[in-house]
Amino acid sequence: MKKLRALASLMVLPLGVAIGCGGGSSLAGNSGASQFVGDWRWDSGELDVDCAGMRVLMQDLTGMTFAIVMGTASNEIVATLTPTCPITLAVSGGSATAEPDKTMCTLMANGQSQVVTVSTGTLTPTGSGGFSVDFKGTAVSGLCVVTGSGTVSRPADAGT
Repeated sequence: MKKLRALASLMVLPLGVAIGCGGGSSLAGNSGASQFVGDWRWDSGELDVDCAGMRVLMQDLTGMTFAIVMGTASNEIVATLTPTCPITLAVSGGSATAEPDKTMCTLMANGQSQVVTVSTGTLTPTGSGGFSVDFKGTAVSGLCVVTGSGTVSRPADAGT
């Protein structure tokens, strides 16, 4: 249990930061991948880690930031949580979706690397220039479930 708590506490910053920095235009009137590119700030949000049926972490993401950049394809974006934890999403219509079980990232816990597999992830415009975020993944060989959700907007200093 001590190892699971250590993993959970070390996951907070990377996941919170990654799902939250960048600059660019607002989502209003914009379509395609470029609408998501830039710096973002969590207006509200929470990261939860449940391991073996026990909640070991509940982290408020409000105020944290993260960045999204263009991917290699014109309909692809990458939310970079940490240098070893990018999440790739495909943009279709107005929303972006992670391909189930294809996005993995590596985070460090107790001096050991832990692989987090993203099973679902969706970014959906809210109509107010921001978007809602919902994601779910697993870590520690499937023993831990990592979930996050909330809403994000451009930081006031993003140059919009």
